[in-house]
Amino acid sequence: MKERKEIISIGAANVWSVVVMALAAVAGLPYFWFMAKALGYDAGTILKHTSFAAANSANAWWMPLAWCVAFIAVLALGIVVHELIHGITWGRYCKQGRKSITFGVKWKQLMPYCHCSEPLKKRDYLTGVLMPFFVVGILPLLASPLLGCLDMCLFGIIFIASAAGDLMIAWRLRKENPANTILDHPTEPGYLVYEDDNVPQQQ
Repeated sequence: MKERKEIISIGAANVWSVVVMALAAVAGLPYFWFMAKALGYDAGTILKHTSFAAANSANAWWMPLAWCVAFIAVLALGIVVHELIHGITWGRYCKQGRKSITFGVKWKQLMPYCHCSEPLKKRDYLTGVLMPFFVVGILPLLASPLLGCLDMCLFGIIFIASAAGDLMIAWRLRKENPANTILDHPTEPGYLVYEDDNVPQQQ
């Protein structure tokens, strides 16, 4: 059985994150406005009741500062939830369950991470890769007009962009033979492929 390494570039992932955020904003913001208005929400009321507008219009001088702290806290929590979703999803497919899942923080980048130490089928690994994109990104974006909540729309856009590296991995996985097993790389953004010598590989 052959081992092959597939690693994505951090620089490319950062550039792709900006592109994905721009695309999500271009598609997501018009979707939010049209759907929210169709559901009876007034555009002026929506803008007036965003969390930033509420903090900025408050009489207390410290409210905008409190908003910034809360905004950072929500982003940090979203990143943690993103990684938890990776782990919970992969854990469902592991023979050892959650024992094969580890969480940590790369202190140099101040970034939490999730690692699955058990090789998985391509479909199962891909499911774990993409699940945060849908749960923390797409779902809040789609649900935001139902509540007339622009904050939720922006949250979805940000966390769609945060899944840019996952989307790059998913794009690479499309060419992998379903018969191969995939192992999350323990130290780098990417994965290891184990090819069965008896199975014809896709070109």
